[in-house]
Amino acid sequence: MNNKLKRTIENEFPYPIALEFRRLNTVDYLEKDFKRLKQLLKTAETSIHFLSLISLIDLADKYEMIKEHIPENFIKLFQERITRTSFGKWVAMMRDTIKIFKVAEVDMFIPELADYFIKGTKKRNCFTRGF
Repeated sequence: MNNKLKRTIENEFPYPIALEFRRLNTVDYLEKDFKRLKQLLKTAETSIHFLSLISLIDLADKYEMIKEHIPENFIKLFQERITRTSFGKWVAMMRDTIKIFKVAEVDMFIPELADYFIKGTKKRNCFTRGF
């Protein structure tokens, strides 16, 4: 990764993501071993966590427009997912929130999230197929 991109991530990305990325690029994690993989996953989880929270805040902000499209299952699972978090639960919460917006036909604050997290959206490329 080139230095310009590293500096951009460290200085311009939201603090929680930049912090984990900065840790990933310290001397402690330069060796390609289990320790680095663990930090890489922590960086990814922090990124998903951040984006999930933004989508949940967006859901709360636009609640009046979409409340009839929120399935009971989402409400039931929300308490468990938000109190006992994990990487998979953050991803599931993100996908469910995006689906609610799509069903309600309401634009999200970050509309590109659907392109990365929901299969069958129009903008699929080799990166997004990994999800």
